[in-house]
Amino acid sequence: MTVNRFYASVMNVVKENIRRSLLKRRRSLPNKELKQASKKINAHLINEIQSRDLKKILMYQFIDNEPCINKTIELSWQKSREVYIPKVISREEII
Repeated sequence: MTVNRFYASVMNVVKENIRRSLLKRRRSLPNKELKQASKKINAHLINEIQSRDLKKILMYQFIDNEPCINKTIELSWQKSREVYIPKVISREEII
């Protein structure tokens, strides 16, 4: 195994451990904290959308205790912005 392949392998393990740790933390967030975070994130996103001349916006559909950005999506539609939400088909395909 070359040094680069070894380094990449180690980095993949480290990244996966970080992902698992962050997911565990996110899932354990109290509902009140999640709502506060969602409110702050929406305020920031709405400010960005209103301060820029954005025509197309890529968003996400929240799942699994992620911050809710429905207010941002609704405002984007009201402002006649095109909103795109990716759909994961498999590990290799997103539409």
